[in-house]
Amino acid sequence: MKIYDIVSQAGMSTRPEFYSGRGAIRSDLNSDILFKIHHGIGKHFGEPASESFVLLVEAMPELSATAFLNELYLLAGNDFKFQGIAGFDGFDFAKNEDGTHNLAQGMASLMSALGNNRNDTESIRAEFLSRFPKKTKRWGIYPCG
Repeated sequence: MKIYDIVSQAGMSTRPEFYSGRGAIRSDLNSDILFKIHHGIGKHFGEPASESFVLLVEAMPELSATAFLNELYLLAGNDFKFQGIAGFDGFDFAKNEDGTHNLAQGMASLMSALGNNRNDTESIRAEFLSRFPKKTKRWGIYPCG
């Protein structure tokens, strides 16, 4: 099982650029999706990995789906050892076959972002973290492992 499979089974596109420029909105990412990903990580990679996932969600300044997926893939590539946030933003652009960025998609993302200043991060995060009150820094308790 790969992290991409878990993300797909949770109901998300595996491509961060799919959500580019849309902000942190509950239709893209919500606590139910986060919980499904958490469960999949725990099932396939173990409890310490799922605890690192909780820390990731807690630490992200904005839970846009684009930034979240990029941070999640980085966490998975680091064997689920949480070492902080890399600082991805809510923009990501697909590359053409020659390795250059897709200008049309970039412009579409930019236009979408100009009209979207919605940020549901705190409600998404609070609902998800309420399921793990003893595993988060917000409660002053740190996970084992």
